[in-house]
Amino acid sequence: MKVVLVNTYEKKGGAAIAAGRLYNALKSKDLQVDFFVQNADSTNVSSFANNFFKNKLSFLRFSRERFKVLRNIKHKENLYGFDTASFGVDISNNKLIQQADVIHIHWVNFGFISLNSLLKLAQLNKPILWTLHDMWVLTGGCFYSQACNKYQDACENCHFLKDNSSLAEKIFNVKKEIFKNPNFHAAAISSWTKSIIEKSYFFKNKDVIELSNPIDTELFTFKDKLKTKKKLNLSVDKIHIGFVAFNVNDKRKGAIFLKQSLELLFNEKPDLKNKVELIAIGSSKNEEFFDNLPVFFTGYISNVKNLIDYYNACNFMLLPSVEDNLPLVIQEAMACKTPIIAFDTGGIKDLVIHQKTGYLSKHLDVVDFKNGILNFIENSTVQIGENARSHIVKNYSNEIIAKKAVEVYQSLLK
Repeated sequence: MKVVLVNTYEKKGGAAIAAGRLYNALKSKDLQVDFFVQNADSTNVSSFANNFFKNKLSFLRFSRERFKVLRNIKHKENLYGFDTASFGVDISNNKLIQQADVIHIHWVNFGFISLNSLLKLAQLNKPILWTLHDMWVLTGGCFYSQACNKYQDACENCHFLKDNSSLAEKIFNVKKEIFKNPNFHAAAISSWTKSIIEKSYFFKNKDVIELSNPIDTELFTFKDKLKTKKKLNLSVDKIHIGFVAFNVNDKRKGAIFLKQSLELLFNEKPDLKNKVELIAIGSSKNEEFFDNLPVFFTGYISNVKNLIDYYNACNFMLLPSVEDNLPLVIQEAMACKTPIIAFDTGGIKDLVIHQKTGYLSKHLDVVDFKNGILNFIENSTVQIGENARSHIVKNYSNEIIAKKAVEVYQSLLK
């Protein structure tokens, strides 16, 4: 059996990382697996833009796509929250695609595969499994619908677009033609994804495949917390609370709720400012947003082992996403026995089981989020950390997910 995984990028973005992890997990199984991307960061995968000319064309397609979105959206802040799939390449004649028994798509936006290209893929008469890392497959163009349910019937008068734009409706109608093809199968990585797929216009009368993202639990594992703090030159006397550094202008990431929760905490317990140090993991261009808070910015971390050290150094992590599916950062931290405090949204509840593997705050309730932080500061989280890792190992380890994936591929070929 030959399977090809398809994604726009090799390493950029959550879908790319998830697809790459599945690719690595499947290598130990009895099948031939390839990872085909538009833009590669290494020689370990097959790339469409594999020369200077093709690479420049891929950037041109990306630019044209963003310009078309820019002309239609109401607010520039949503420039990367919508994709028309008007521009792309035909990969149906690619050797890996031609030879594959199963095509497994992950995320192909930003100028890689267009709607017309998807129609050509469907004509190959091969099973095409599409893992939904967001909502784009189901909608008229948005990656997350922001509580809009029009994807269940028809995407008209899209709130992302200018009032006179019919773009979402046109995209939705083309997708109707694409996804009525029986070769397309939707895969859910979380219970939330499964629920929205089942309600969607395109897949509500089809079986939904459940196949989540794997994680290498031998790589992402626990270390001695005090030794790791010393290794990173962090104070062993402080409680370290981690969060992923992000663009504070991306409302979906919930920066304002994180800041408000922390300000509530320190106003209520001002002495904690001397006992707590916040660690912003990753690069950020918005340090000034957290000026009044005790935050240490790690900067960009390219080495995964260094990232794992920071997960282990943190007593717990915060994830204030307003909308999300199954964030990799939660899987990663939990595998390191580091509990998570997060809002109850999307597929997060599959990972963060309240007071068992973490603290699941009421959605957008900054008081409850603050209470979760205070709870974890004042009480031991050792058992919750143990539970967190056990949950990940039992449900998301490479062996578990790879075995499930092979079973799914085999079922599609029957």
